Amino acid sequence: MQNEIDSIRQYCKSYIAESAGLPLYRSLNKAGNDIRRIKVRHRKAPDANLDSCFQGVIGQEYPNLLGRTVFTYPRPIAESENYESFFIFAPDGFRYLYNTVIRDSVAEYSFLFDRLTEHFDEIGEAKSAIMDSIDLGYKQDDLAVGIACGAEILIYDISHYYAVRSSLFDYQDLLHLINQ
Repeated sequence: MQNEIDSIRQYCKSYIAESAGLPLYRSLNKAGNDIRRIKVRHRKAPDANLDSCFQGVIGQEYPNLLGRTVFTYPRPIAESENYESFFIFAPDGFRYLYNTVIRDSVAEYSFLFDRLTEHFDEIGEAKSAIMDSIDLGYKQDDLAVGIACGAEILIYDISHYYAVRSSLFDYQDLLHLINQ
């Protein structure tokens, strides 16, 4: 366990500083180690239309952006039979996005996209409206503000991240252990 803590200390300095002592969570499979280095997999984007909207705003340098994004939340996720909450630590060089009013971007934007396509003649018009919403609403500065306001935080441009089972530590105690 000390090796993993040392890795978080060494590779996640920016994240620890920018998050200002506030935790981010992700639901992960209960099976496995208490502290993990998790590779970010290229998976199919949860919604192709939504992914193209984000790419239109963020830039083409991140193809399949949502498929390579780690969706994190500022509160623990409800435990299920096979999944539980883990604290997330992003390695240095990470990028992030958040919208202060969005709690679940895929669900909320998919719902909005469906409603917009009912009112527009072309899908392109609905995509344009979503892109405007993303461009105006998403922020890439002050991670601590995003966490404090309860926003879903999209972490991207990383090959891996670290996860620590949240049931094992109080977050402040964990930070103290990391910063020793």
